[in-house]
Amino acid sequence: MIRYQYGRMLQDGLDGAHGLARAHLAELVQRFGAVHDEVRARRGQGEYGFYGLAAQDETVRGITQFAGGAGQAFSHVLVLGIGGSALGTRALQNALRAPAWNELDDEGREFYPKITILENVDPTTVRAALKRIDPRKVLVNVVSKSGGTAETMAQYLVVRAWLEEALGPAVHRHLVFTTDPARGALRDIATREGIATLEVPPEHEQLEQRHVLRLVHHEVGDPPPALGTAERREEQEDRQVL
Repeated sequence: MIRYQYGRMLQDGLDGAHGLARAHLAELVQRFGAVHDEVRARRGQGEYGFYGLAAQDETVRGITQFAGGAGQAFSHVLVLGIGGSALGTRALQNALRAPAWNELDDEGREFYPKITILENVDPTTVRAALKRIDPRKVLVNVVSKSGGTAETMAQYLVVRAWLEEALGPAVHRHLVFTTDPARGALRDIATREGIATLEVPPEHEQLEQRHVLRLVHHEVGDPPPALGTAERREEQEDRQVL
């Protein structure tokens, strides 16, 4: 059950001059039914596709399968992305993991991997991050819906060169692309080199075009594949709210 305390929004809970008047709140209550009906109608027409973001069973199964297989081999996850492709992971990490996660020892993290998120192309930031990571133990998740985001691809080229220097031909085992299932540069590279992929569901492309709720949901900015999925039960409970 979600409880929303709104008293501090009302004028009589503030200074009497700022905030929402109770009389106006009563007017809004009278309009709620009509607004709710309009939202329901638009949802039925597919205009509010974000309601479906909580019901991505196939996507979650793919992540879970990867995490339980190849994802178990790594002790560090490096996420490359820009905008929502990075912020989604950061939001989930902040919500579901303890502060200063990477500073905890293996037992303190329950043997889940450390997480590093690179969300820009600043060379100082990238260089410092790579110095702290063992390339033999890292999984790099490259996140781009289009598969060709300029900043993300620049990050990828730098990190890939770093991996190749340390790992040689085994580099593809340390990469996973979260991208469009059928098109884009990342999809082409993955097909050509046998790199693992996690798909951005194509039915959510409309949401990306509208920039609706990109930052907190699965299709871009997935929880890192080896982060674990222990929160699945809580997610299913949250669907009831939607």
